[in-house]
Amino acid sequence: MILRIHTSTSVQQAENYFIKAASKEAYYSEGQEFTGYWGGQAAKLLGLSGRVEEVAFTRLCNNQHPTNGERLTPRMKSDRRPGYDFNFNCPKSVSLAYAWTKDERILRAFRQAIKDTMEEMEKLAATRVRDGGIQDGDRLTGNWVYGEFIHFTARPENGIPDPHLHAHCYVLNTTFDKVKNRWQAVQTGHIWDEADYFNGAVMMRLRENLQALGLDIVLTEHGFEIAGITRDFIEGFSQRTKTIEEYAAKHGITDPEEKAKLAALTRENKSKSLLIPDLEPLWWAGLTPEREQALNAIKTALERSRASEMSRQMVAGAEAAATSEARTEELAGSSEQLGTKKELRTAQATNGRRVSLNKATAPVESAPRVVEVTEHDRRAVALAMEHLFERHSAVTEMQLMGEALKSWCVGKATLAGIEQAVAEAPLLRQEGNGRKFVTTREVWDEEQRLIDRCINGKFRCEAMNPAWRIEDERLNEQQRKAVTHVLESTDWITGICGRAGVGKTTLLNEVRRGIQSGMHKLIALAPTSEAARDVLRKEGFEKAETVAQLLTSESLQREAQGAVLLVDEAGLLSTREADRLLELSAKLGARLVLIGDIGQHHPVERGQAFKLLQNDGHMAVAEVTEIQRQKGAYKRFVEQFREGDMTEAFTSLEKMDAIFEMTLSERRIALAKDYIGVIERGKTALVVAPTHAECNDVTEGIREALKEKQRLKGGTEWQTLRNLSWTDAERSDADHYKGKRGLVAQINGHVQGFAVGEQAEVIGVRDGMVRVRCKDGLNSGIKALPLGEPEKFGIYERDTIEVCEGDRIRVTGNGRTADRHRLNNGNIHTVDYISHDGKIVLENGWRLDRDFKHLDYGYALTSHAAQGKTVDWVFVAQTAELSSYASDMNQFHVATTRGREGLKLYTTSIDVLKENVSRVRERPMATEIMAGERERETAETRDMERTSDLLGGREAATGIEEAPRTGTKREQERAAEKLGTRPVVEWEMTVEPEPLATLKEVAPVPPAREKVQELEMEMEV
Repeated sequence: MILRIHTSTSVQQAENYFIKAASKEAYYSEGQEFTGYWGGQAAKLLGLSGRVEEVAFTRLCNNQHPTNGERLTPRMKSDRRPGYDFNFNCPKSVSLAYAWTKDERILRAFRQAIKDTMEEMEKLAATRVRDGGIQDGDRLTGNWVYGEFIHFTARPENGIPDPHLHAHCYVLNTTFDKVKNRWQAVQTGHIWDEADYFNGAVMMRLRENLQALGLDIVLTEHGFEIAGITRDFIEGFSQRTKTIEEYAAKHGITDPEEKAKLAALTRENKSKSLLIPDLEPLWWAGLTPEREQALNAIKTALERSRASEMSRQMVAGAEAAATSEARTEELAGSSEQLGTKKELRTAQATNGRRVSLNKATAPVESAPRVVEVTEHDRRAVALAMEHLFERHSAVTEMQLMGEALKSWCVGKATLAGIEQAVAEAPLLRQEGNGRKFVTTREVWDEEQRLIDRCINGKFRCEAMNPAWRIEDERLNEQQRKAVTHVLESTDWITGICGRAGVGKTTLLNEVRRGIQSGMHKLIALAPTSEAARDVLRKEGFEKAETVAQLLTSESLQREAQGAVLLVDEAGLLSTREADRLLELSAKLGARLVLIGDIGQHHPVERGQAFKLLQNDGHMAVAEVTEIQRQKGAYKRFVEQFREGDMTEAFTSLEKMDAIFEMTLSERRIALAKDYIGVIERGKTALVVAPTHAECNDVTEGIREALKEKQRLKGGTEWQTLRNLSWTDAERSDADHYKGKRGLVAQINGHVQGFAVGEQAEVIGVRDGMVRVRCKDGLNSGIKALPLGEPEKFGIYERDTIEVCEGDRIRVTGNGRTADRHRLNNGNIHTVDYISHDGKIVLENGWRLDRDFKHLDYGYALTSHAAQGKTVDWVFVAQTAELSSYASDMNQFHVATTRGREGLKLYTTSIDVLKENVSRVRERPMATEIMAGERERETAETRDMERTSDLLGGREAATGIEEAPRTGTKREQERAAEKLGTRPVVEWEMTVEPEPLATLKEVAPVPPAREKVQELEMEMEV
């Protein structure tokens, strides 16, 4: 089952689809009509129950009270969003089983799974809080109103729809805010954030409900099917899915979430002439005896289950009747006011259970279950924790459960078991705004080390070059202050926060000259190979390297001894990588200058080190915000968006004639035309989109247009590898490879039995081992993948692209050309021609062998890949159908600021786009969710030290010998007096055998935050 959430933009569309008579004719025959039922706590507040009536639904869509027609919420815009469509889809075998058996219990099992999940989601319903017209976050309300509509067929292909049981729960755009005591628009952002959990939960609930009906279940890669209905049987009734899969394969789309968005691109209008009785002969006409037998076996299992259920009910009824009769006699004899025996029996028989007049449509009630946590439940949660905390510092409990349900121990773990296993897991927990956040001690300790090291390094060093006079007259006042800030800093770590387009290149070159003039060695670094070896080297830092290279290269570490490490794009530093970098820098006696922007994309791995050091480590930062890249109206738009003024920002786009609302098919033609027009004028251009699905659709349109203009010629098929970007947890789990023959493992580190760079094909899983076939000379043969060292290999999927003369191609992995030139991940080149021996010859003469498979098209990039790039014109493709779930404020800021001269933006709904890019996607750090924990631990430490003093020494209280101290006694006392702490060394730098020349001999201890702020103020004075 797949849960999809679609934002509705049209009242008329909602009315026509869900409640108008014309919408039902395509689906239901007489006796099968399902008009919809009200749900949600807000429905009760509005006096709604039972069937959805047209008048009430229409009024709610139009922001009116369903009974009196008065305005419901205070804000009433002409283009107001009427609601949200929560679409639940059954596995195909369930649809076939229901279509064949018409057993109402399958429908009830489906509806019950949805009802339970919608109730969970409702708890996260919220409303936007505004103070003086300024948005100030969301407040949970915990209530909404929705109409539940069940449909039984899919969109038709060639005029004939397949059986497809699915539900639309249409959430109206209103919720009751108890704080303001009024109805307001509903916000669903938290629900989007927890979508994986809700999708996994509804799937698990349906599976358990069907098993309770006596049906056998077979697990699949992404869910389950009913046993007996084979894959080829399902594919024969999946014309719609087949169309989407063909489109996805053609465009290189493999991500399930992106595939789910393709429905809008391949949609065919519903038929209004065929009813279900007309469709059934068409569905079953071609059944083979084997398939009919499989469907009849399901029917028999359901009948057997029904008979068993009736037998149990008769036994239970007889026992209850006997008990009831005795109780009735007792009550009747004691009080005449209780009525007749018959009345008492009726009351007792109905007490505590739901009485329904319509068995086929009434939800069932879930029976209470005893939770037994199995090893499968615990393993699923443990693997989910390893997977999530590689890329997140903190997650919600729902996100953790969602990952455990989605990817690990599928079919072996249970929903209740996973919930209990999460509750028992050794996690740090904090609740805020109705959501429970969790992190691990390892992540927390990692962040605290970063904070301590940064605080400990304040005022410890000599200024690098305080007498430097600015040489570059082009620098503005902000840039000059930033240069001076770095050169005069006495902190071990200092920073510059440079927003997109502020002229960072000019500024950094001035910093470089000042540092080197002060007789300091400078090493330039960046988190990514493209930023280091492509961008920085072109900007004058000839030997720039990646942070990862410094962490692993002994020769580079020797060169960095006592140097100043300048780290560009530091906003992409994860806390794990920053932790290792600071530890190494301390050992090398090197200082750090970090240049970053917390307003752009976050690191792929967990944490945001630059933000953490700035906010909690008290890293002194010079802000550079004055935009240099854009001019005029373009510059005003960037400034308005950066300040959060969405209304003015989008107004500026319209005044610039830079935003276009059109269909996907229209967009494909218009964007390609505009892109080629810019290229033909000799300008540089780039298309940026949030998702690969959007990029691939745009790329296909551009290449078709280029072929029409004869700008692309020839063409050859080129085998490529697409990095699946699995985490260590995914790469180390053998179950993750099951059913995925043909994947390619590339060895990226030194592993016994493999060569670095070797590529091996995954051929199967046996006894917990992943077997791969190697083809490289002496290393050929069948081997086991080193699952215990997941960091030393990557997993890729094969693909094929057409490469023509004139194509723009992007390098997707580090490597070398046939003539030994280095290729960096992210480099973009133009194909000059295809040589007679099949090699690609690039515009600079470099030649690519067919063995180099890390290639893709370079016309359109995701905003992650585009960060750091600058072109004359940027074209942003961002539609509701393909990119809603990946859109947010940081992503949009990166996408729209890549251009120097111009911007054009294409979308299918300006209103939905504005809403999506107003969203600030939560990515909390452990320090944020555990606010106050650091201060509590510091207070406990001080109490312990006071107790130690009273007992006659630190050793008496702790049993641990006091750490060595550095610096003279007077210096230690002076530092302790200023910082309000004891001069106890806890920093790794102080264990060096020789004092570091760049650091003052003051014992680096964790000072109180308020004392640091006082010292910073003193330094400023």
